[in-house]
Amino acid sequence: MSTAGSKPWNGFAPDGSKHREIWTRHGLPLDTLTFFVAVKDGEPLDDLTEKSDKAPRFRARMSAEDVVALTETMLVGHGGHFELGKLEPAPFAGHDGFRITFDYVTRAEEVPRRGLGSGAIIDRRLYLILFLAPSGLYFDEDARDARILIENINLLTPPR
Repeated sequence: MSTAGSKPWNGFAPDGSKHREIWTRHGLPLDTLTFFVAVKDGEPLDDLTEKSDKAPRFRARMSAEDVVALTETMLVGHGGHFELGKLEPAPFAGHDGFRITFDYVTRAEEVPRRGLGSGAIIDRRLYLILFLAPSGLYFDEDARDARILIENINLLTPPR
């Protein structure tokens, strides 16, 4: 459990993921703060789906726009809707990175969701943090704490 902000987050590393940790305050799927740590060149961002062997893969040469497209594919796949709010340069853990905001709806759920995040490609590995929640109450309630946490993130070990 972590206490970034006024209320604690509960965290876990999903079985089978090589590079993901998830925190939540209200439980899945009401909100998630997902940390993608040191995703290697050639690995899928979404390494938890049954189709991860066919999932689009991160490439170290990707631009921030490419990472957003990879995120979109992971969240909505084919048949959902994704709308980018803003993509802008922003520091991430002391490195040049980017910040994003977006809205999306998955085909399976049809629940309007919002997302925000930040990331960087550091030493050919992707570091990305995404906060996702249904639009309205859950997003509005925790977005500020998620932003503060993301803006103050540090890498504990140097990338290899």
